[in-house]
Amino acid sequence: DLMIIYGIGAASVFFVLMLMYRYALRNADQLDLNEIERFDTQVRVQSNFLMGIIPVFSIILSLIFRGHWVAGLIGGFTYFLYTPVMMIHGRRVDRKREKILIKQAAQSQIALAQADSA
Repeated sequence: DLMIIYGIGAASVFFVLMLMYRYALRNADQLDLNEIERFDTQVRVQSNFLMGIIPVFSIILSLIFRGHWVAGLIGGFTYFLYTPVMMIHGRRVDRKREKILIKQAAQSQIALAQADSA
């Protein structure tokens, strides 16, 4: 039962953070967020969602095996999924972020060249 309580707390924290970043993303125009800031905020929504899903998975497994001696063991070991899930997500995000930064750098160079010729 402790893994269920822990999972509820952990999932709640990450889902609240996800909702806060989602709120910021919805108000991106009012916050005057640029493209990279919008991307980073969207990534935080995704990251916190992924971080919240793992405790939910742990809760489900703990409930399935509730009353059996392996319930806590399986529920606890579920948290080892954080490493592969976040590594895969991080690699994907890093590639997309790099493309945005390269595009922004190219746009800045074009703007500077046009300003110099004018």
